[in-house]
Amino acid sequence: MNNPDVVNMLPYRRSAAVMLLVGIFSAIVWAISTPELLADLVMPLSISGLGLIAMSSIVNLTMLKLKRFKHISKVTLVAYSLLFAGVCLLYGSTGQILHPLVVIWVLLLFLAAKWEWYGIAIATIGALGVVSWQNVVLGFSTETIITSLVPSLIPIIAAIIQFHSQTSESKEDTLHILAQELSTVSNKSDIVINAIGDGVVAVDNKGIVQLVNPAAEDLTGWTNFDALGLGYDTVLKFVNSKDEIATADSNPIKSVLNGGAPVNRRDLRLVTNSGKRLDVSLLVSPIGKFGNGAIIVFSDITHEIAQNREQVEFISTASHEMRTPVAAIEGYISLALNPQTASIDERGREYLIKAHESAGHLGRLFQDLLEVSKAEDGRLKNEPHVIDTSIFVRESVAMFTPKAVQKNLSIQFMPDVPMNESLGPELAPTTYVHADPDHLREVMSNLLENAIKYTKSGDIEVNSKAVDDTVVISVKDSGIGITPEDIPHLFQKFYRIDSSDTREIGGTGLGLYLCRRLVESMNGRIWVESEPGKGSTFFVSLARLESSRVAELTQKTPSNL
Repeated sequence: MNNPDVVNMLPYRRSAAVMLLVGIFSAIVWAISTPELLADLVMPLSISGLGLIAMSSIVNLTMLKLKRFKHISKVTLVAYSLLFAGVCLLYGSTGQILHPLVVIWVLLLFLAAKWEWYGIAIATIGALGVVSWQNVVLGFSTETIITSLVPSLIPIIAAIIQFHSQTSESKEDTLHILAQELSTVSNKSDIVINAIGDGVVAVDNKGIVQLVNPAAEDLTGWTNFDALGLGYDTVLKFVNSKDEIATADSNPIKSVLNGGAPVNRRDLRLVTNSGKRLDVSLLVSPIGKFGNGAIIVFSDITHEIAQNREQVEFISTASHEMRTPVAAIEGYISLALNPQTASIDERGREYLIKAHESAGHLGRLFQDLLEVSKAEDGRLKNEPHVIDTSIFVRESVAMFTPKAVQKNLSIQFMPDVPMNESLGPELAPTTYVHADPDHLREVMSNLLENAIKYTKSGDIEVNSKAVDDTVVISVKDSGIGITPEDIPHLFQKFYRIDSSDTREIGGTGLGLYLCRRLVESMNGRIWVESEPGKGSTFFVSLARLESSRVAELTQKTPSNL
């Protein structure tokens, strides 16, 4: 049956008109050819048949007057069923096989294909009923059976053939339309892929190259004709910063084909067909569900990397050179503020104190720039030690306690302590990490300094706890908070929140960026949860060190317990 929500009204309105005329014509033919109706022993059949035809006519008239009705296909099927049943009863009441009504009856059998299998099923059941009734009235004989079956079987068979023909044509039309749509989509996709300036390579679930766009041909040196059918590791060879070929374990394409998440990297170099090395930005994404293949999109960033390297070198050199005169300025101001080396009045002392603070801020800026340049050009060293996070974090809090007290803030180290129902709180569990203490100290200093800086009043709570196989350090303040739109950019370089509360507070926008780079160098993660006006909580997650490994690593490297 057709979907009633998208059915076209016109064909069914025409069917209703045809059935209305057939019903009227059937009643007329029956009345003319059956003059002895009242004396007929089968008068109930005749009256029932006329009643059903009348009901069908009423339904058809209603359908002709309606302009829109989403269930019209179902209602016209009901009208057909009533009309067909009425004609069957009139035809059967005649007690004849070659009665004039047989022409209309055969026509209705053939029209059953209009309502697909539903109509054919109704016509078949009605035909079997009429044939059975005729054989009961006329007596069972070979001649009667054959004579009654022929006008029934032929139109039913014709209706089935017509239905199959309509279905085949419909399927062919659908397939043709689908093929055209797919062809259109494919052509559009080809146009887009070929016009993209980035290289695009598609591989199947076995890693065999299926597509190479023109940009990929230019970057790799492989033509589409030569690359198709080859393994991805033949066309796309990647090396790391040490010029070492990416192994199966470190190859992002292999990782995605094995069911991994999409990979976005900028630390690999592409080896072209001619052996040239190109710095590339690489994005590898799975196709559909796991195991269907992958799409590799890459672009040449060699020039961009070279420019960034030059910028980093300039910043590093300038910062290093500027540290010496800034340190000298700080030294001379300190001497001027020392009563044993210089005598100044109170007003002059006030000026020098402000100058000393500004020189210190400038020195920290240059130090941050140096650390950032080291992180970006790969010079950031990572020398991990065994660290007891509880002791380490407590010492960091103690270092910043005077600064918090000076601002009338409460700062506390509050590690999670397990509770014993009978004995009360137990001793806090010892949690170890294997990380660079200088990096971790820099991270804690930045987070604690920010918490104090952006909190006007209230409390600062610092926590360290074990979460599964990680150690999570948190710094919670009751400060101004951060808006949702600022959070995604908070750990970017030189990003500062622009609001009336932050404009009065100095900063470079490098602290949190540096924290992120330092935490990532220790294979950790940093994030923030915050609401405007309700404070912020910064989290640092590092891999937890198993107790069995503590003694072993302590023997190899000095510990920081």
